[in-house]
Amino acid sequence: MKLCQLAWSARKAGLAPDLTEEVVRQYLEDLETRLRARPRGIRWATLRATVEELYRFARYTGVTSQDDRRYLMKRLSRYEFFERGQDALKFTALLETGNTTLGVLQKADDILEQASQEESPEARHRLRNAGAILGLYSIVPLRNADAHLILGETLLWESGTWVIDTPIRKTMAHSPEHLVVPLEPEFSRYVDAVVRGDFDDQHLPELRARAARSGRPLFIHPDGSRPSPTYIPRVFKERTGNSFTTTRTMLHTDQAINRGEAGTTDAMAMCHHKSPKIAQKYQEQRIRRVAINRVQDAAAARRAGVMSPDLLAALRSLRTDEEEGQE
Repeated sequence: MKLCQLAWSARKAGLAPDLTEEVVRQYLEDLETRLRARPRGIRWATLRATVEELYRFARYTGVTSQDDRRYLMKRLSRYEFFERGQDALKFTALLETGNTTLGVLQKADDILEQASQEESPEARHRLRNAGAILGLYSIVPLRNADAHLILGETLLWESGTWVIDTPIRKTMAHSPEHLVVPLEPEFSRYVDAVVRGDFDDQHLPELRARAARSGRPLFIHPDGSRPSPTYIPRVFKERTGNSFTTTRTMLHTDQAINRGEAGTTDAMAMCHHKSPKIAQKYQEQRIRRVAINRVQDAAAARRAGVMSPDLLAALRSLRTDEEEGQE
């Protein structure tokens, strides 16, 4: 895709499409111009990823000169530096909604409770799907390409619990690795809610066994048809206000703050992350927020000795109102 974009940009400028310094510079200037025109402006991660792909192609194929590869590496280093100084949109989006893992789990439980009170079977079905999507993927944050779980194939009933056993398709992965997660009962119940449907709990063992043999997707429409690949991300976005890609960010930041190194280790396993640098990137935004709050609290404590109680209370009230407005 990046090479096609580069060729289009080169031809538009009257240049021969090739991985030369002149063509790459023209392509990146065009790309920066398009990105700056977007509502959220330029995203350095996009440019970094673009040059990263071009550099990888140039290095693996050997179709470019050493000077041209050196230029690509120089641009890559520049964009990596800029990216480190810019929060990713997923961090900003989470701060805007105020969502946390526990908060999304509470929404999931509320939706399932709402489903039990609906009169329409179709409405109950849709709500059970929505509740299970929020509950399941907030604790097992699969990627969009891997979230489409199939009963009996990537979602198994084994040893008294539901087990997710699915290949993880990452960029540049030649052979997908498997993520195997036996769900704790607290989270296995979200799968049970979909499998049980409108039946009584006493039928659940039989329904589990039947579902495990079915080979159908966990989430289907009320009429039995299979949803599109965008169904799960779309439902998550509608119910939380955040894109499906924020689930890993949310789990990482929450665990880092509340459980420290142990939380980071667990989150990396659930997200199928292996590099500590990835975990650090996911944690940085929330940790900065906590640090800012602590500095503000410490400053407020120092001011308490010289301010009147009424003025101090008014300032604290103002800060609370501002934070509620951001949420």
